[in-house]
Amino acid sequence: MEKLELILFQLIQFNFSIMGLTTEQIRIAMQTSLLGEIYSEIRAIVYSYNSEKKIFLIRYYLCREPIEADYESVSVVMTEFISNFKCTEFNELVEDCQFSDSPRSKLDCLDGFIYLRKE
Repeated sequence: MEKLELILFQLIQFNFSIMGLTTEQIRIAMQTSLLGEIYSEIRAIVYSYNSEKKIFLIRYYLCREPIEADYESVSVVMTEFISNFKCTEFNELVEDCQFSDSPRSKLDCLDGFIYLRKE
């Protein structure tokens, strides 16, 4: 029975690797990538992943217009994030910073929030 369970587990893992990254894999990798990178001007961080085209996007929503330090921060987070995966998992990486004073409910959450400041 244990051998059958191991084979089923390996098949599930194989299917996930064909389908692309799972939401769990993305969220866990993003949580560790954000360590030390959250600062007071960040209102929210969202992500988008297109598994067919292998495009991954990280977007910072800021309470002010983006500055160079914001783009450096999102670049550090992206570098930390992709280091968790094979280089073949991605064809394109997009780093985005936007000012928004819209209510949280009006922010485009794309595929999900990774960080959301209490407001």
